[in-house]
Amino acid sequence: MAESSNHSDEAALMAFKAAISLDPYNSLLHWNPNHTFCNWPAITCSSRRQRVVSLNLTGMGLFGPISPFLGNLSFLRVLALRYNSFHGHIPYQLGRLFRLRRLRLSSNNLSGSIPPEFSHLSNLEALVLGGNELTGLIPVALSNCTRLQILELCANNLNGPVPWEFGRLSELQHVYLWQNQLSGEIPRSVGNWSQLERLELEINQLSGTVPLEFGKMKQLRQLFLWGNQFVSGSSGLPILTVLTNCSSLEDLELAFNHLTGVVPTSVGRLSNSLSFLALDSNEIGGNIPEEIGNITNLATLYLGANRFNGTIPSALGKLPNLERLDLEANNLQGRIPESFGQSIRLGLLSLSENMLSV
Repeated sequence: MAESSNHSDEAALMAFKAAISLDPYNSLLHWNPNHTFCNWPAITCSSRRQRVVSLNLTGMGLFGPISPFLGNLSFLRVLALRYNSFHGHIPYQLGRLFRLRRLRLSSNNLSGSIPPEFSHLSNLEALVLGGNELTGLIPVALSNCTRLQILELCANNLNGPVPWEFGRLSELQHVYLWQNQLSGEIPRSVGNWSQLERLELEINQLSGTVPLEFGKMKQLRQLFLWGNQFVSGSSGLPILTVLTNCSSLEDLELAFNHLTGVVPTSVGRLSNSLSFLALDSNEIGGNIPEEIGNITNLATLYLGANRFNGTIPSALGKLPNLERLDLEANNLQGRIPESFGQSIRLGLLSLSENMLSV
C-alpha cells in the first residue's frame, strides 16, 4: 500500500512537470524517476511515510498551467507557486487537499474564479491568491475555512460584496482585498475578527458607512479604506471615535472617499501608536481639532482637499514626530502658526490653495 501511495505522489509531480512549457532556471531538471522524488528540488517529504508534504517553487519563472494532478498529493500541507507565470484556471482538484495549511499562488497570470471547492480545506491557515487575473465573486463557501489567518485576494478583478458569512473567520489576522472591483457595504460581521491586525480594502467600489464594529478590533494596527465610496451618514465621523478603542492602531487611511461632517474632538484619544492618519480628498468640514496635537507619535497627517475652515491649530507644529503635513485645498484662514518653524522633523508642509497669511 505504501509503495502504491508513493507512486501516486511521483505520478502527480511528473504530471505537473509535463504541463510546464518553460523552465528557465531548470528548476525541474532533476525531477525524474532516476532519483527518489523526496530528494527532488523544491520537494519536502514526511520522514515516516515518505509522502510529499511541501512543494515550494516560488520565483522560478515557470510557465504553464497548474496541473490538476496536484490534487492527488493527499498529504500536502504547503503549496507555494508564487512569482511565476502560471496561467489558466486554478484547478478545483486542489480542494481535495484536506491537510493543506498554506496555499500560495500569488503573482502569476491565473484567471477564472476562485474554486468553491476550497471550502473543503478545513485546515487552511493562509490563502494567498493576489496579483492574478481572477474574476467573479468571492465564494461564500470560504467561510468554512475557519482556521484562516491570512486571506490575500488583492490585485485581481473580483467583484461583488465581501460576504457577510466571513464573520465566521474569527482567527483572521491579515486580510488583503485591495484593488479589485468589490462593491456594497462592509458587513458588520467583521466585528468578529477579534485577532485582526491588518485590513486592506483600498481601491475598490465599496460604499455605505464605515462599520463602527472596527472599534472591537483590539489588535488592529493598519486599516486601509482609501479609494472607495464610503459616506459618513447622518452622524458625521463616529468611526474616529470608536477607533480610540484600538490601542495598537498605527495607520489609518480613509482618503479619497465621500466622507462629510466634522472631525470629532475625540480624535485626540486615538492611540499614541498612531503614526499615519489620512483623511484627504473627502468633503470633511469644520475646524481642525486642536486635540490632534495629543497624538504624539503622529508622523504623517493628510487633511488636504477637504472643506476645513478656521485657523490652523498651533498644536500641529508642536507634534514631536511630525514629518509630513498636508492641509492644501481647504478654506483655512489666519496666520501660519509660528510653531511650524520650530518643528525639527517636518520635511513636507503643504498649505497651498487656502486663505492664509504670514
